[in-house]
Amino acid sequence: MKSKISLWTLGAVLTAVVTMSLACAQVEPTPTPVPPAQPAAPVAPVAAPQPTAVLILGEPTPIPARVAPTRVLPTATQVTADGPKYGGVLRVSLSHGFDTMDPAYQNDVAFRRVNHNIYNSLVQLTAEGGIGPDLAKSWDFSNDGTVITFHLQEGVKFHDGTVLDAQAIKWNFDRYLDEAVASPRRAELAPPLERVEVLDSRTLVFHLSAAFRPFLTVITDQAGWMASPTAVKELNSYDDYNGEFGSHPVGTGPFKFEGWLPGRRVRLVSNDNYWEKGKPYLDGIDLPYAEDQQVAFAMARTGNLDVMEYMIAVDVPKAANNQNIDIVSLKAVRTSMMFINITAEPWDNKALRQAFSYAIDREAGVKVLYDGLGNPGYHLPSGAGIWANPEFKMYKYDLQKAKEKLAEAGYANGFTYDQECRASTAELRRCEVLQSMVAKAGITMNIQPHESSTYFWDWYNGHYGTAWMFQSWRVDPHRNMVRQYGCGNFIAKGLHYCNSEVDSLLEEAAKTYDVPKARALYDRAERIIMEAAPVVTFIAEDAYYAINNRVQGLGIPPDQVPRVRNVWLLR
Repeated sequence: MKSKISLWTLGAVLTAVVTMSLACAQVEPTPTPVPPAQPAAPVAPVAAPQPTAVLILGEPTPIPARVAPTRVLPTATQVTADGPKYGGVLRVSLSHGFDTMDPAYQNDVAFRRVNHNIYNSLVQLTAEGGIGPDLAKSWDFSNDGTVITFHLQEGVKFHDGTVLDAQAIKWNFDRYLDEAVASPRRAELAPPLERVEVLDSRTLVFHLSAAFRPFLTVITDQAGWMASPTAVKELNSYDDYNGEFGSHPVGTGPFKFEGWLPGRRVRLVSNDNYWEKGKPYLDGIDLPYAEDQQVAFAMARTGNLDVMEYMIAVDVPKAANNQNIDIVSLKAVRTSMMFINITAEPWDNKALRQAFSYAIDREAGVKVLYDGLGNPGYHLPSGAGIWANPEFKMYKYDLQKAKEKLAEAGYANGFTYDQECRASTAELRRCEVLQSMVAKAGITMNIQPHESSTYFWDWYNGHYGTAWMFQSWRVDPHRNMVRQYGCGNFIAKGLHYCNSEVDSLLEEAAKTYDVPKARALYDRAERIIMEAAPVVTFIAEDAYYAINNRVQGLGIPPDQVPRVRNVWLLR
């Protein structure tokens, strides 16, 4: 009998990324100093212990043989013996809307569910958490790790017929790096990426200013998606945020854009000329908006959705009792946080921000909001998995300290403010729980419902001082840390946070391939950031997916975005 709930042990996944990032390196060995082997983390139940690969710059990285696990992880269902079937439309819910599908500009979480099907990257994050080939069939690192040579797949075309060659990829990265384009991708890539060089139509070289451990992981996502240069030029000016390309995206992915009704749904259709032979199996993907999680769950229970993300904890037992639903769970994969504009009054007062952190009872929040199916969020989401420091609990619940900090901030008689909250059942419920917690410390929170699709950008543009949002962790912490807390980087601009010591620690950590040493650097940076309190962490959520058991071959990597290029449906 198949288990109704699959739990993924993520420690092994994270270690695999660090140890196998250079899996395609093929240059001659040199006597240069090399990083040590990475420590192995616990893995899912297997028949025998798993060997690990040793990451050595300038040398081929061995890919160890893997013993077959006792159960298939993290696919939702076992694939039947008669093999994949063609046809059918997969229905996947979107939690909220977004305003563009141009990878140069879009930052909303929901769009990744769409764009991972429209676009390919040079490399991809596998369901097991490793780095695998995508548009690049192989790659080599120089001895010092500053030059990466990618060798491209053959016969790849964009949905509009444009050939995917080295020049097209260079064009995309040049666009991301161009300051005039003002893309958030620039902060993810540079530094260390300095330039991209074309050697021939199938070979290109990336020149880095320094060895950079997270680089391959970074380009598995937004910063690596390749758009058709022809389509961008026809529909946009080169640096046009509001161009038509954002609503008519063209990539090389297994599915093509068919239509978009903002606030309603996105429709994708099969790419009949997809370059991976035999794929995709589906006729298309329908992505309806289901902002209210209870509505989405009702759709999943009645068979009107095939994949629903982030079930409310109280619904998990109901899903387990539904014979048509399988459940996949990922542990502590996103953290609810209050983002604060630390230059906006009254939030420019550090003691006030710290008072808020002390006033939150995270353990109680896990019980009330998640029926215990979650984790108190004491640290930044960047510090997850093998990167986590379980001892780090700077702001343990302490009402007395909260009141002392409130008095220090000049609010001994209490503090009242308006809190914008996303206008969905789950988000308003979260704000109500927080409202009752901070009230005990003398903080009166007036809840103001806000349209979800503009919530982040309205905060980012300074329309209000604080916003409750989620940050999902990545298999390597560096990208999140830099984007959010690096001077002049994307989210840091909304927080208005900058600390030169943090920047130096992050820069040093990126060059460090030894995980314990890099972890210590990120830990030091986190302590500095949390003391300044530009964010208030709350709960590190477990993610629960309700998946109709007609869905076969679904992979959910640790970035939480289902990959469907291998999916087919029982008919």
